Order: sequence, then C-alpha cells, then structure tokens
Amino acid sequence: MRGGALNKLRTGLVTVERAMLSDLPGPLEALRSSGFVADALDAYCPRCGHGVGPGEFAAGRCGTCRSVRIPWDGFVRLGRYDLALRDAVHDFKFNRWHAVGEHLGVALGAAVAERLRLVAEHAGEPEEAVLGRTAVVPVPMSFWRRASRGIDHATCLARAVSRGSGAPCRKMLTRRHRPAQTGLSAAARKRNLHRAMRPCVGEDALDGLRVVVLVDDVSTTGATLVEACRAIKSLRGSRKEPVVLAACVAMAEQGRAGQGGSPSGLPLVHTSSANAGGVASEGPKKSGGTGASRLDAR
Repeated sequence: MRGGALNKLRTGLVTVERAMLSDLPGPLEALRSSGFVADALDAYCPRCGHGVGPGEFAAGRCGTCRSVRIPWDGFVRLGRYDLALRDAVHDFKFNRWHAVGEHLGVALGAAVAERLRLVAEHAGEPEEAVLGRTAVVPVPMSFWRRASRGIDHATCLARAVSRGSGAPCRKMLTRRHRPAQTGLSAAARKRNLHRAMRPCVGEDALDGLRVVVLVDDVSTTGATLVEACRAIKSLRGSRKEPVVLAACVAMAEQGRAGQGGSPSGLPLVHTSSANAGGVASEGPKKSGGTGASRLDAR
C-alpha cells in the first residue's frame, strides 16, 4: 500500500475510533449542549456583519463601518467566532466533520433566506422572484490546499447554504495557491490575497442574477471576502452587476462579550416574525445602507 493511501486509511480509522469510543460528545452534540443560538438579524450590522447594540445602527451603517468602504452590499452570519461555534468550525474545517458543516450551512442558508424574504417584502415582490435570481457561490480554495486538508470547506458550506435557502449553488471562482493567512496582519492578508482569485466562468454567468451570495466559514479581517468580491465584479463588463451578499458562519470580533443563549435544538437560526421589525428590516429603507436597498431600487 502506498504511503498516501496508508495515511488516509490511518486518518479514517482514527476518526472512527474517536466517534465510536470517545467519552467526549461529538461536535454537533457539543454545539447543542452549549446553548448556542444563532444571532437574530438585528444583533449585527447588516452591512459589515459586526455586532451592534441598541441604537448603534443608523443611516444604513454602524460605528464599525460608518467611514469604511465595503465591496459587498450586505452581510449574514450565524454568530461570533468564539466558544462552541469556534470549536464547531474547527472540527469541520480541520477534522473534516462533514456533518458539522452540513448543519452550520443549512442554518446559514435559513438566515440568508430570511434576509431575502425581508428584501422581497420591502420591495413588494414575491419571495420566489428574488430567490429565483440568486446564486450561492463558495469562496474558492486552491488545489493544493484542498489536497492537504482533504476538504473544500467553503464548497461544502455553500452546498448546504443552497439547501437551507433554496437558491442554487454555482462555482464561479478559482484561486491561486498562496501562503496560509493564519498569523498574518490585516495588511499582510490583503497583500497575500491580491489578485489571487479569478472567475472560472464567462461574463454571461451573471446574466439574470440579482443576488450573489458569497459563502465562507469565518471572516477575520474581511480580506478573503474583499478579494472574492473583486473577482465576482470583474465579470460584470458593461452590465450592471448583481448585489453581493457575504455570508459567513462566524465573524471574528475583538472586545465584545461572547454570545449567550438557551438550548434550542435545530435549526439554530431564528426565523420568527419578530425579526421583521428589527434593524435588518429597517436597513433597506435608509440611504447608503445594505445591499438590500440596492435590490429594492431595481
């Protein structure tokens, strides 16, 4: 047996052993037992994705993004990157627990669908008209990184987001191999990713699309999403580009208290009508706000 095949077999046996013999709970059980509840749409800024408190979101922006240019038009997340959610993302990304990614992706897809429902309601259009012109696009991973990790986590998430939202998943971007972003400063991350992504489809791939949902697992400095947005928008040519909605499982934030909550089982995402009166639904009505406002204008 070749060395590579032997290593894969050994890794698989270790995974099975941990799942069957360990006294520790599995990743999904740990996430549920932690009491994690996904953020409501009014718990974070619908433009940049950072957490906000009462009154922090005004005129379509929060204190974090008020004076910052952002290439995407709206943001959807499940929670802050800490505690149980961070552990779940690590298990999915580095230990290849596909079930965790499926669970998180479907929950994120439900949050995306909730945002699009609010957009359709505000625009006075049927929900199906917005979803029917939406594409879920994974942030690409280089071939060598996929080979080394054994999983394309963003694509796995995007497929689950597609199931959770009802919008089709399409691969539109490819990525050149660059050093890992871990440990780099925000400026170094930006330099490392400069022109690293490019479209793998023709310009007609955007024809008829109203919303592109870019999916990644974690947003730390936003450099990866910025580059993905640039690559998507390079497809527009002379035509009006679709709205770009960034969707991440978790947002890395400094200086904010951890997300609390009570045990809720599945799904993790709040979809009650109570959210309709929150910040997320008000954002589209304000000038210079989220991507939802651009949708309403069309």
